[in-house]
Amino acid sequence: MNIFNRLTVFYKRIFSKKTYLIMLIVLIVLTVTYKLLPAQKKTADIKVAIYHQENSYYSDALYECFSDNNTLYNFYPVNSMEELTSEVKSGKAECGFYIPKDFYINYIKGIKDTPIILYDTPSASLSSAICETLFSLILTVCSPEILTVAVDATEHNDELISRMKGYIQGDEIFHIESLSDGSFSLEEETYHLDIPVYEIGITLITFSALLGLLIYLQDLEKGIYVSLESKALASIKCISIFTAISPMLFITMVCNIILSGTSAVLNILTVGLIVLVATLLLSLIIRKSTLLNKVLPLVMLISTVVIFVSGLI
Repeated sequence: MNIFNRLTVFYKRIFSKKTYLIMLIVLIVLTVTYKLLPAQKKTADIKVAIYHQENSYYSDALYECFSDNNTLYNFYPVNSMEELTSEVKSGKAECGFYIPKDFYINYIKGIKDTPIILYDTPSASLSSAICETLFSLILTVCSPEILTVAVDATEHNDELISRMKGYIQGDEIFHIESLSDGSFSLEEETYHLDIPVYEIGITLITFSALLGLLIYLQDLEKGIYVSLESKALASIKCISIFTAISPMLFITMVCNIILSGTSAVLNILTVGLIVLVATLLLSLIIRKSTLLNKVLPLVMLISTVVIFVSGLI
């Protein structure tokens, strides 16, 4: 029997195994599912509650600053202390700020009797960064008045305020240039599932090689090759393992090309060659199909654990 005929026979035998067909189908279904599932939009929206005890020019100006500044933090007003603490406790807001009555006037004059109070929870991790953002915006709102109080020259107040606003809003001191060409968004596309198709494919290639070795050992124990020389037996062993690996190797490459392009093709081919050689070396140690039957579940268990751990990492 020539090599072509032997390949044909072994391909028919490997495809007659229901376990093998199920592995192929599972890999294909996982890839199709991963590819066809619509992506969801995940918004980086960090909510921060603000309660002003009084409504004034300064509080309105601060909210205007919130809308004018593109930050990750979504500052929003609440109407009472109860609502503020409820928003923070429930996790709807990352943290909350209470701004007491007369805070802005006292802040401008340097009086420290009315501090802003921060409310957060032990799970909050961004409070410090949010504080910096809030206080920088408060300084932006109050800086013209702080300047006039510091200078104490009433006749020049309008000019000083005008110049301060010019420095803050103009490009003379700081000029912000966007590098995103308008493409930046706080929304990012993400798939519903994160399926390790590459790792699963490599595992199934390994399992397929052991399945090919199992078929060869079972035939050998039945005495099918009793009249063949050792050279012919080695050739049949290689063919049995190769025919078991190659379909799974091909499907794994196709699935990864569909998902991530050709970047992983060389790695998959290399792994396939390593698995082939390793299985041939293993056949020098394992010479009974009963022993290999015990090894196969262990290999699948170890592989599953490895995939799970790699997914967590």
